[in-house]
Amino acid sequence: MKIRVSYRDDSLVFWENRPILRMPDIGSIAVLRERWSHRGQGHTPGHMFFKSVGKHVYYESFLESQILLHLDYCNDVKNIAAQPFLLQSDTKNHIPDFLVQWKDGAHTIVNVKPTVFLEKESNQQAFALADEAANQLGWSHKIFTELNPFYIDNLRFLTCYHRLPLLYEQITDEIFPKLSSPMAFGDLVKSVNASPLLVKPVIFHLLWYQKLFTDLLQQFDEKMLVWAGDNA
Repeated sequence: MKIRVSYRDDSLVFWENRPILRMPDIGSIAVLRERWSHRGQGHTPGHMFFKSVGKHVYYESFLESQILLHLDYCNDVKNIAAQPFLLQSDTKNHIPDFLVQWKDGAHTIVNVKPTVFLEKESNQQAFALADEAANQLGWSHKIFTELNPFYIDNLRFLTCYHRLPLLYEQITDEIFPKLSSPMAFGDLVKSVNASPLLVKPVIFHLLWYQKLFTDLLQQFDEKMLVWAGDNA
């Protein structure tokens, strides 16, 4: 299948109908399509600060914002571009939702769709075009649907603690020796020789950066088990 690509570079110059193998570097791609909020709209566009990359990333729907949060938590994204390019074949055009470059150099074309729309013929055609484009470029293509609501709520909470908290090193030095086995969150907080108001932010910070772990598919409470990761 012959696929061509159109995109805007970081100088907002539009490049049209270029061969797929002449895809530019992700760092030089600007948002191709950006919609703004208006009364009566059926979607919720906006920008999310992607902490692991250090820039705001555009999204077109609430579900896309959730997927961005998940990708940010993965902590191995090197760069990301929203609405990155238009893929064109003889029969179909498609703008993927995101392009992700991972820290190991791999790239993934990302599409985000509610489960109820996955089998829609036009979406299946778009996914097939993205599959073929990824194949020709040596990339991968991933489709995301709805994620567990507890998982998303917990990530939204943890993202508030991405900044380095007070007494981080002192409290961290106390926490890790206590975690030779999983420990209840409340018990861990009480075991540290510092105010809970200082200990909890450190634990939440460590959870966001995956130096500590808990079951993110359950509601947070004092009894949730916390354990140390290999990169602690």
